[in-house]
Amino acid sequence: MAHYKRKHPRTKPGRGYSANGLARRLDISPDDSRWLDHGPSWHNIIMNIRPMRRRTKAIERAAAKAVDHDELIWPLAQKPHAYYW
Repeated sequence: MAHYKRKHPRTKPGRGYSANGLARRLDISPDDSRWLDHGPSWHNIIMNIRPMRRRTKAIERAAAKAVDHDELIWPLAQKPHAYYW
């Protein structure tokens, strides 16, 4: 069985999460350089992934309706990105 609730260990009784664990997880310091390496995941999902899936789904529907398959233009893999910064 996979352990999907990873912040709550099975071997430890009680809540099983350290008192500072949540504060460390949610505290984003502007001095933390890891935060500046990428944008937030919600922005990536809304601006990159969902529009690409919409375009792909529309092309799949057009292909199912027997539109000329040579004229279909498939979207590239999430390019160009809509960057957060």
